[in-house]
Amino acid sequence: MIRVYDLVTMQTIGEHRIDQVLGHLFPAGSAPNASSTTAGILHVGVDGFLYVTGGQSMRVPLWKIDPDTMRGVGHFGPLQGSNPVFDGDDTIALFVPMQIASIAVPQPDGSTRPLVIVQGGQAGAVTLDAATMSYVWGGRDATAPLAIPGRHGIIQTDILDVQLVPGASGTAGADLWYLRGTGWSTEPRIEVIRLRYSPALVITRTDFPPIDVPTEIDAGGARPLIHHAWWDSSDGTQVLTISNAGSSAGPYSRYSTFKYAPGSGVVWKLVDHAPVGRFSGGPGRMERVLGSSWGLCGNLVLQTGTGLATWNQDGADFSNRFWIDEQGAVIGFSGTSDLPTKRFLTRATATDLALGEVVQQLCARAGLAPGDINVTGLTDSLRGYVLPRPMSARDAITPLASAFQFDAVEQDDVLVFRRRAGSVVATVPYADLAQELPDASALREQRAQDAELPRELTVRYLDVDRAGEPNPQSWRRPVSPTATVAATASSTLDLPIPLTGAEAKAIARRLNTATWRERTRLTFAVGPRHARLVPTDPITLGLADSATIRCRVLSTQLGANWTTRIEAVTEDAAAYALTAPADGGSGWVPPTLPLPYAVRLMLPDLPLILDADDLGGTGLREYALIGGYRGQAFRGARLFRSQDLLAWEELGAATRSATWGVVTAMPPAPSTPWTWDEAGALEVQLESGALDSATALDVLNGENAAALIGADGGAEMIQFRDAADLGGGRHRHTMLLRGRRGTED
Repeated sequence: MIRVYDLVTMQTIGEHRIDQVLGHLFPAGSAPNASSTTAGILHVGVDGFLYVTGGQSMRVPLWKIDPDTMRGVGHFGPLQGSNPVFDGDDTIALFVPMQIASIAVPQPDGSTRPLVIVQGGQAGAVTLDAATMSYVWGGRDATAPLAIPGRHGIIQTDILDVQLVPGASGTAGADLWYLRGTGWSTEPRIEVIRLRYSPALVITRTDFPPIDVPTEIDAGGARPLIHHAWWDSSDGTQVLTISNAGSSAGPYSRYSTFKYAPGSGVVWKLVDHAPVGRFSGGPGRMERVLGSSWGLCGNLVLQTGTGLATWNQDGADFSNRFWIDEQGAVIGFSGTSDLPTKRFLTRATATDLALGEVVQQLCARAGLAPGDINVTGLTDSLRGYVLPRPMSARDAITPLASAFQFDAVEQDDVLVFRRRAGSVVATVPYADLAQELPDASALREQRAQDAELPRELTVRYLDVDRAGEPNPQSWRRPVSPTATVAATASSTLDLPIPLTGAEAKAIARRLNTATWRERTRLTFAVGPRHARLVPTDPITLGLADSATIRCRVLSTQLGANWTTRIEAVTEDAAAYALTAPADGGSGWVPPTLPLPYAVRLMLPDLPLILDADDLGGTGLREYALIGGYRGQAFRGARLFRSQDLLAWEELGAATRSATWGVVTAMPPAPSTPWTWDEAGALEVQLESGALDSATALDVLNGENAAALIGADGGAEMIQFRDAADLGGGRHRHTMLLRGRRGTED
């Protein structure tokens, strides 16, 4: 089964049985068997076609499939597969294929020649011409250059699987790298071989010095298994992830990733990092992230330029399959599920991201070293933080300070961040207050007016329960049953922080409550005994009537007479622990993305289908056919053309899908095109539309016309009288008229 998914929504948009995809390639009376049509390895070639190996038998075919029509268009090797391994012509057979790669060899005329390379587990790699599915080089007895033997780890216990890595391409040709680990009975090594395919398909083999794993990579490395490898075109190097392997099927340990410059050596390495995944007991895979870093099965993200890991921790059992550049995501499978999962590695964060880490990074952007700041008191967890525009570190930290109620103070040349409502650090009795002026009070009080304070405070945040859309939560001071405040003002706080509704509501309540309970400012002076008090310190202040009040120091000023003037604000520690239920709201509809759909454009070489299409010598009529695919709703398409691929001109639009499909059984040529073909039958697998029968008179009047379009665009116009629905989109057409409108040749 080949299952097709929409890469935006991850919904299934098509399922295709292998025997139905390939059945028409078998001779009449020869049914596909499990050895030939059980899917093995699937590869998307550089030419856009799918290449699939058969399964179950050890000597298998390689199938070429058109992804637009999901129909086989070619094959290499025995149709039915065969056993034992060494029967018939075993010099170029595909024995236990382990990997498929493809390269595009540049040609002098500017085109490229696609090649497909299949590496066998028990035979040498075979290179095929993708266009003709014919043999080019490789196999057991290749001599120009010498073949690279295929020895799988299960059979040859000192040789592990090969990794095929497409490399650079240019006027000299295209490169393919063979990387293979060894080292059960020999020293742990990685063999490095380059094959260069010239435009004339002259193949040159270059063997590079092997990579000594214990010496160059990991002293604890043994029998390296290459999980995956990529060619970094930015600097002409390879990035490899390896692990120790007890056998070719596992278990695995000590994962390491390194950059290697062929002929020069290791550029950087990251040794013994997080596992790259153990999907169904098999090796994990890795993929690029934005072309400059790598995501290894959701557990590791690093920069390929420096090898610096930005995320390195164990994660879920996730096996990556391929990367989607336009979405910045990888598609893979979790655990043993056969349903694919999408992960946005560039959005990934550690689950224990702390508020202190974010503040520290913001300070580092401002040029502060780790020793210049102290964030040990900021232990709250964060789901993330958005910087909507370039801003100073102070402006970036301010919303966080409001949301999590902390302040900053410079103390002993270190910038210290402290949460409010902490433990009291000192008690200042009323007797310790210094009277600065003879007629002034030792403790001066300033109280904010009700009208200056907000009655309602609204927090706007990113709602994690509503797909991250901005939402507000408000807290209003109660005024009933008897109005107790004269405040009518409201204020708003924007927090670019992912929060739940309850968390945002609690922040609104705490800030609003704290504003009212901290409306009183106190100013006083103390002697040298309290000179070490600094802003942000919580203190207990004694009053003249022997009562005490909790305060938070806002500022300190050391005077010439060694007295310290302190400005403080009354503080209620309980206000910072308040919670509140969220306002649920109503009418929210989860965002959905419309399913994209594909269309097929056909530009056949057709004669005039209708006399009315004749332009009277003023031009030539060309027909464009646009059709949809099974399982998709056709919503129209527009056709454009361009001379230089820069400026595009719209030619027209199609609002209805053409009825089209793929011919699965072609009738033989009739004895004459001038009479009804009563013996021939045409079978079609429809992709879009429906076909019905018509009367002979209607056919002669132009009904049920169709075009049989060849690979070169040439077409034969036919008509049919009878259409039989065979089920599953298959139709058989009989009583044919062939070679209509002058296409009998």
